[in-house]
Amino acid sequence: MQQGGHPVDDEKVMERHHQSIALMTRVCEAADRASIFGNAGSRHKLLAEVTDLETIELASSRINSRFLGTDFWQAFS
Repeated sequence: MQQGGHPVDDEKVMERHHQSIALMTRVCEAADRASIFGNAGSRHKLLAEVTDLETIELASSRINSRFLGTDFWQAFS
């Protein structure tokens, strides 16, 4: 809402989060290399790059705890 958006209830935010993680997983499965960006701030920020769904290279020392709790992230832990 910082940029004039509309209010979205927490349940809908979490639903969209789970859908985004599922889509990100599918993209990483289909691509040789995928870049994951965060958009929490005023600018998009590269968070990580996934190669061949085998390795993940972190580009940021700060990763959202919601992402860290996903099955996707756990596959690399």
